[in-house]
Amino acid sequence: RALLVDVGTAKGRSSMPKKGVKRPLGAPPTNEELSAYSETELLYKSNLFRLSTAELIKEVVPPQSSQLEVAVRALRGEILSLPPAELSWEDRGIGKPPLVSHAELSGLRLANHKVSLPWAPPEHVELIGSYLLRTVVRPSLDVDVAVRIPRACLLSKDYLDHRYVDKRQLYLAHLGAQLAKPSAATAATAATTAAAELRSASFVWLPHHQDPRWPVLQLRMPAVSGGWVVRLIPVLPADAFAAAKLAPERVNLRDRTSATAKGATAGADAPGAAPSPEYNNRLALEASYAPALGLLHATYAAAGASGALREATILLKVWLRQRSVQQAGGVTGFQLSLLLVHLLRARVVTRSMGAYHVFRVVLSFLAKTMLEDHPVALPPPPAGGGGEDEHEHEGEAGQVHAVAAARFGRHFAWVLADSSAGVNYGAGVTRGALRELQEQAARSLRAIDSAALDDAAAFAELFTTPQPPPLKYDALFSFPFPPLSGPAAEEAVGKARAAAEAAAAAARTAGATAAAAEAAAAGGHGSARTKGSAAADATDGGTAAVALSEGVDSACAAAAEAVLSAGLSRRCGLVRSWVAPLAEQPLRRTTTSAPAPAGEGVRLHHVGVLLEPSLAAGLVDRGPAPGGEAAAAWVGLWGDKSETRRFRDGAIVHAVVWSAEEVSRHLIPVQVVRHLLRRHLGVERVASSLGCVERALRCGGACGTWTSAAPKYIAAYEKLAAAIRQLSGLPLAVVSIQPVGAVFSHCEEFPPSAAGDDEGAAAAGGGADQTAPRSAAAGSR
Repeated sequence: RALLVDVGTAKGRSSMPKKGVKRPLGAPPTNEELSAYSETELLYKSNLFRLSTAELIKEVVPPQSSQLEVAVRALRGEILSLPPAELSWEDRGIGKPPLVSHAELSGLRLANHKVSLPWAPPEHVELIGSYLLRTVVRPSLDVDVAVRIPRACLLSKDYLDHRYVDKRQLYLAHLGAQLAKPSAATAATAATTAAAELRSASFVWLPHHQDPRWPVLQLRMPAVSGGWVVRLIPVLPADAFAAAKLAPERVNLRDRTSATAKGATAGADAPGAAPSPEYNNRLALEASYAPALGLLHATYAAAGASGALREATILLKVWLRQRSVQQAGGVTGFQLSLLLVHLLRARVVTRSMGAYHVFRVVLSFLAKTMLEDHPVALPPPPAGGGGEDEHEHEGEAGQVHAVAAARFGRHFAWVLADSSAGVNYGAGVTRGALRELQEQAARSLRAIDSAALDDAAAFAELFTTPQPPPLKYDALFSFPFPPLSGPAAEEAVGKARAAAEAAAAAARTAGATAAAAEAAAAGGHGSARTKGSAAADATDGGTAAVALSEGVDSACAAAAEAVLSAGLSRRCGLVRSWVAPLAEQPLRRTTTSAPAPAGEGVRLHHVGVLLEPSLAAGLVDRGPAPGGEAAAAWVGLWGDKSETRRFRDGAIVHAVVWSAEEVSRHLIPVQVVRHLLRRHLGVERVASSLGCVERALRCGGACGTWTSAAPKYIAAYEKLAAAIRQLSGLPLAVVSIQPVGAVFSHCEEFPPSAAGDDEGAAAAGGGADQTAPRSAAAGSR
């Protein structure tokens, strides 16, 4: 079977104008030149912006390497010729190394007590991913190769309780050890020499599979120049497991702490068992890479394609990388490529558009569309590999959308289903990540259309300037969460599940209350989308996602996002929780479920928020009236912090009151976050970017650079102005008094303290303030 497939024709590989023959001086422009002039005038900020975009594509797209293709072909032959083996792994308890049949298996930590695998070479080895589609973008020079695990290695019940996941790790560990042996190559030809130099094997994780139990095998190729690496991705045969067994509502992971005690059986919808949609979807995804590749290949290589779709995909990947390289759980380039196929089928983009035109249309779609409320069903790949009309199956699209929304909508934030609604390619993306993607797309469009930015600044904002989390959020919160395994991990996931349930219930009731109030204010003639309803949407379905999440990191990140979205719904416009992407691990040392020593392997969880300036510093969070489901949900979210209060308008409701000095009210969101994380996830230490420079900017006493201290200065100024106006006997009348000091425009670094606070200011300010002469302080006033 051919490994490397040519994609498209030479004509369709690039939409950029080629260097042509010189025309006579004074000849009229051709139709292509007129079209290019018109496109530049209508779409680009200037001709320089267009030239920069064209050069960017040339810079980020690596050249095709014949040396790499020879090495990959040799690697394919070597993999298919590996001998079979009998692998076994058995856990011997905490503190003891596992009993293994091969040395390369000793570093694994598996979910089940005993695992055995009759290892055999893959059924098929084929090229997939961006390299085959010619959409690889620097610096990620990855060549994805799918290795299909033989059916003989699997049992019919291996979809239960991580059995396939454990066998998958055994399969990859043995495969990597065999390929890393110096004697792996058996011939001395040039091709096998390239394969023989594959000495470095390690575990890495795909962007949409950020779970320690689901690694892929990475091989570094010293014989190939340019920094290319090969990622071996295990895949399943299409009929390895029945599709009905992998439905989102199926219980394929038995909760050993609750469901088993209640008599739940695997695969049954028992009352005490939680379904496992994330796990089930990953199993289905293992057999769905080839159809997705066929769909993308047919789209890029279809008749009439000019290469603009491929270049638009490259621009989207560059744009996305600058905004999500440090965060796991976001939208990936693979998912954006599939979304582009959907937009082409929906006629949002057309094949006649240029690459930058498609890029702008996709950004506009992302900025105006709430993807969590917009389920997507992809079209089927053409039977002949390309050339079919993309609007041929529109009659079936509505039915597939309805099925996909009903099947995956309750369990996942984003539904990006295949044509059969059997797998959700949008799994792993959080609601906060979708909201952030929408915000970033809107911000990029504003940069493109802004007259205040020149060409270089707008281009840098889009493609070349990284957007790390400190630049994207108003406030960042970080808290450590140690790696857990066994009962401790199950307890943590259970706590996260309860937290998400409380957040979802509180958000639903808050959304209903806000909608009712809005409808009453509007006189019953409809209502706009309120923050309460947005908070309800942000946590709706989060319970299921956390309940199924087999990883502690993803469970806690989802729970933290759900809880804080409900608790900060009035104060914040966006809440997103994430962890850093998993780092590369040596082949003989993984972090799947092994207990780590104290202080080692602790992963930081991060939360970023966009604050509402007028509401973030509020002292009171008002809730529902006592009694009823809404009050119970409110108390479940806030705990003993909630109390019943009567307000001046006569309302008697549940409320949470926060205490803070006038100069420290901007730190109230920190109190909210710490209380919610401590109550629901047991987190005691939370670091915050809010107030991180308070000590450096604060002077003696209660003064500082806070705007909340401004009333003191204004009151003192008004008192002084009134006293001056009352003076009599002046030779000239005082017409007006205007403040001109920097303190009145909130630009004074260290505002002066009050006249009666000299001693307190000196005591609080340190040695330097204590030795300052009193006359100097008086003079500064």
